[in-house]
Amino acid sequence: MNDRIFHFLLRILAVTLLSIAAFDKGLDYWFPLHPEFGTGTWFTCLFFHLGIFLGGLGVWGIDAYLSRHFELQKRIIRPVTLHILLFITSIVTPVTLLELALRNITTLITKDVSLCQKDPFLGWRLRPYAQSRTGAPVFINRHGLRGPDRDYPKKEGVTRILFLGDSIPYGLRLPYEDTFPYFVEQSLHSACGSPVECINAGVPGYSTWQEYLFFEREGYRYEPDVVVLSFCLNDVLHTYTGLRFGDYGVDNPVPYIEENFIDYLILRSAILHVGKSLYHRMVFGKTLKENAIYREGLDVSALFHKADYPEIQEAWNDTQAYIHKIADRCGKAKARFILVLFPYLVPKSETEIEVFSPKPIAAFAQQKGYASIDVWPLIELDMERQGIHRIRHYIQDACHPTAHGNRLVADALVQCLETLAAGTSENPTVSPKRAGDS
Repeated sequence: MNDRIFHFLLRILAVTLLSIAAFDKGLDYWFPLHPEFGTGTWFTCLFFHLGIFLGGLGVWGIDAYLSRHFELQKRIIRPVTLHILLFITSIVTPVTLLELALRNITTLITKDVSLCQKDPFLGWRLRPYAQSRTGAPVFINRHGLRGPDRDYPKKEGVTRILFLGDSIPYGLRLPYEDTFPYFVEQSLHSACGSPVECINAGVPGYSTWQEYLFFEREGYRYEPDVVVLSFCLNDVLHTYTGLRFGDYGVDNPVPYIEENFIDYLILRSAILHVGKSLYHRMVFGKTLKENAIYREGLDVSALFHKADYPEIQEAWNDTQAYIHKIADRCGKAKARFILVLFPYLVPKSETEIEVFSPKPIAAFAQQKGYASIDVWPLIELDMERQGIHRIRHYIQDACHPTAHGNRLVADALVQCLETLAAGTSENPTVSPKRAGDS
């Protein structure tokens, strides 16, 4: 009886190993192919696959060999051997079958988040001293920000400008020398003749609530004289998702950050990935906000086309509330506040692009008396003056400015700062002037 059980368990183990080799199409998640995501290569995947296949054939061969050599079989088949084999097959087989089944219905994604680390309050932040050369060289300073490394207390006679925002002031896909915080620092330093330091606190994926928390917890320590907040319309949608630090939201890097072996497994095991998702559902539940954004497919255009949705209205209100908190915190820190509003582009066809300008926030800024810059009119005027008919000359994708676009924003910011310094306007709104305007 024991020999039959032994051979049955041995064949189950062999079938399990052969099933992995035959049906698992996701071994590249365990051994990432791209050097940014790990040290594994295509050959590693191949050898791993081949090793599992040969292991299955080997177990099957052992079973066939022992079935013909009864004396050796009697010496091997003992209660301890059966218990070990039963333990292995009772765990490995069901886990393997479940993993293979879930991989057919679950999408496992690996992203390069080597510049990020988890943060209990902000969700994530840039990792101090991190470096990357993907797209453009990026070097993160000791405080976890892009740009020159500067102490929190500023030196006497130095004017400091703190830039809050997401990947727009950060300078996605651009060298730091092509970002508008850098351009502003260079322009003001040349014009004023006195030291000017720009602190770039832009972090990819951040929304207004995170920018407020960063300023409240750390940003104020830089003792800024001016705080520049960059705003884009996708910040309104992120209000739905960012507060949870969960797996909701394509721009949230937290699910892809590996800080321990558990993170490594969750990113590569369909079972753990599904288990984590179910855990989030049980803890956080399905909210109306999630359903509005991800079940009904709302995007930036819905902020205008479906403005009557309660979820959309709530998102606008929440975003405005955080902007007001930042402005109020600036007042307490005796720092001037400037709001820079960036457009968002949505392709309608191969040749047509719909441009959404954050007019509700512009109206809100005017109502509150905040100094503000609306970037889209600046682009329109520059296109008219220069005879340029390509939006991509100014904006790379949906919202990230090119080097030329950053230069345009920097010029407007310098103009706004000069107006504030001259005291000719309490809270100026930079508006482009066309020929014939007074």
